[in-house]
Formats: sequence, structure tokens, C-alpha cells
Amino acid sequence: MAYDRIIDLDEVPDEAHIRKLLYAYLAGAGYVEFKGGRHYASLEGNGQVLTEVLGRPKEMTRKERFFEVVMTSDHLSVITRQADDYTNAVADGFYKLLKRQGWDGALALRKE
Repeated sequence: MAYDRIIDLDEVPDEAHIRKLLYAYLAGAGYVEFKGGRHYASLEGNGQVLTEVLGRPKEMTRKERFFEVVMTSDHLSVITRQADDYTNAVADGFYKLLKRQGWDGALALRKE
């Protein structure tokens, strides 16, 4: 499933700090790539395996496990696209870590 976890910002955090948090959060469970103004956090494993075990059509999820972190002048977004439950849980955890860092804007969760 696709989720957008959005933190509305009063002030823009330092992008280098966000990147450092993301690297530390994954701590070897995946890797981070920056391209096109987005941080892509790739995770190990095949996202379709869990989906299949849960009895859902594997086409619901991607094989690749990843989430995106996008920072603009007024919000931070942690986004998953066609992700399995594990990927969504990791992305949720990073979102909660950002909230604990003091970026306490409103949550707008969009499920697609």
C-alpha cells in the first residue's frame, strides 16, 4: 500500500542532519541513495514474499523494498509506494523518529 506521512514544518531542518538520521536509523539494514531531490532508503528482501504469505495478491506490492524522504521548504514527507507491511513499519518508525526530534507539525496520512 502507499502512504504519505507528512510533517508540516515551522522551520526547515538541515538536510545533512536528516540524511545522517536516516543512515543511522537504517544502520546496515539497508542503504540510502540521494537523487532527484529525494532520499531513497532501500531495504533488504523481497516485499512480495510477505504479501503472498498473508494471502494477498503479490501484485499489490513491489519486489523492491524502499521508502522515500522528501524535504521541501514547508514539510517533510516519508512516502511508501506499493509497500509491504515490513517496509511500511520501517517507514513509520523513521517518521516517528523525526517527530521525536522536535519536528512536531500536523500529521496528514494519505492512503492510496
